[in-house]
Amino acid sequence: LLKKIGVDGFASVLASILLIISPPFLYVFSVSNPYSIPIMLLLLGFLLLLNGKKLIAYAVFSMIIFFGLMPFIISLILLSIYLIKSRNYKGLYIILLMLLFLFPIVKLGMPEFISFARLQEGVNFRIQMFISEFGGEMGISLFSILLALFGLRQLWEKKYENIAVYIALVLLIVVAFFEIKSLVYADFIVVVLAAIGVSRMIYKKWDSVLINIIIGLLLVISLVFSTIFYVIVLSDALPNKDVMDSFEYLKQESRENDVVFSYYTKGH
Repeated sequence: LLKKIGVDGFASVLASILLIISPPFLYVFSVSNPYSIPIMLLLLGFLLLLNGKKLIAYAVFSMIIFFGLMPFIISLILLSIYLIKSRNYKGLYIILLMLLFLFPIVKLGMPEFISFARLQEGVNFRIQMFISEFGGEMGISLFSILLALFGLRQLWEKKYENIAVYIALVLLIVVAFFEIKSLVYADFIVVVLAAIGVSRMIYKKWDSVLINIIIGLLLVISLVFSTIFYVIVLSDALPNKDVMDSFEYLKQESRENDVVFSYYTKGH
C-alpha cells in the first residue's frame, strides 16, 4: 500500500515496524473496540482503489457504516481528501450516495448516534491523552512524534505537493480531541512520517559518523523502552486478574437466577 503511494521500500518496512510497536495500534488490536475492523476495511478499500478496483473499493468503504458512525465519517473524510488529491471528482458522487445511504440506517437505530464525551478541562489533560509516555491510553509515542517532525520537514521540501497529508493529519488530530480512540488513524500517518524521518537521518551526510550512530541508537532504545512500558501497562488493563477472580467467585457462589447489585457509577 505504501509503495503504491510512492514511499520507498526501506521506509515502508520501517513504517510497518513502527506501526506494530506503536501504542495506538497495540491498543486497538489487543482489546475489544469499535475501530479494529473499520481500520482493516479502510486499508482494504484504499488498496483496492489504488489497484483500480473502484466498485469493490466503494462497497468496502460502505461496509464501515455498520461498525459505527465515527469510523464511517473518518473514512469518508480520508476518502474525500484522496479523491480530490487524485482529481477523481466523479468519485465524490459516490461519497454523496454513501451519505444518502447513511440516513435510513441511522433512522433505524444502527449504528449508534455520535455522542462526543465531555473532556476534562486544561491543556495538561489533552497532552496526557495524546502522548503515551504521559499516561495516554491511546496516545502516540513521544519519540514517534519527534521522528515524524523530521519526516514533515522532508515532505515540506516539496511545499504544497503533499498538502493532502497535512490536511488529513490536522483533521484527524482535531477529531481526536473529541474522540481520543480515533487517534489511531493519525498514528498511521505519524509512523509513515517517522519512517521518512529516520530514512532522512540515515542517508543524510553527517559531519560526524559517531554523532549519527549515537542519535540513531538513542532513538531506537527510546522507542523500544516506550513500547515495553506500554505493553506492561496494557497487560494490567481491565479485565485484569482481580476482575476475573471476582467473576469466578460470583459464578461459584451464585445460582442461575441470582442478581448482582452494583453502584450505579460502576455500571453501563
